[in-house]
Amino acid sequence: MTSTYKSAALFVYSRKGNTVGILNNLDETDVTYIHRWTKDLTPEEVKKSFDNSEVILLGLPTYYPTYQTEPEFPKYLKDFEETILTLKGKTIILFGSGRSEYALFCGVLDYMYEKLSYQNTVHMFKFEGYPKQEQIDSFELLVRDVLEGR
Repeated sequence: MTSTYKSAALFVYSRKGNTVGILNNLDETDVTYIHRWTKDLTPEEVKKSFDNSEVILLGLPTYYPTYQTEPEFPKYLKDFEETILTLKGKTIILFGSGRSEYALFCGVLDYMYEKLSYQNTVHMFKFEGYPKQEQIDSFELLVRDVLEGR
């Protein structure tokens, strides 16, 4: 993919590498800002990149206890809650890995979709475990279509 389209920011959290695995076909030049969650990443850095981007790729795995029945904002992103939940007028691609045997398969994505879709255009891409090549290819097509405005 060539960066001749909408400005984009990528924010991804991946504890086991599954969620980041879906990015294998993407080129770093496809996005202007790349944030992989670390303890040193600040909400100010993320907010600046989100403010300067038309498209936001938000990669979030689901880690809920098996007994939990309602999705909620993920604890691992508490510092970024206001920055994420106040997004307006953006095109957002939510993506992440989950486990289908749990009641809340990719529940974080469902939660984010519900919260963000009122004031943004939101696409969602869920997969189980480490993504298969066909899922990686499909995700690349989704990202390309969104970045090119199709």
